[in-house]
Amino acid sequence: DHMIRNEAELLHNARYIVANPLRAKLVQKIGQYPYWWCKYL
Repeated sequence: DHMIRNEAELLHNARYIVANPLRAKLVQKIGQYPYWWCKYL
């Protein structure tokens, strides 16, 4: 449970979430994940 307090935290958390499939080895490159284009990245 975490409150996002500013734009920098939002960017950090969005990048972390989108990179989850990469860390879980579901994809080999972030571009293979269908939501990598998130506007916060």
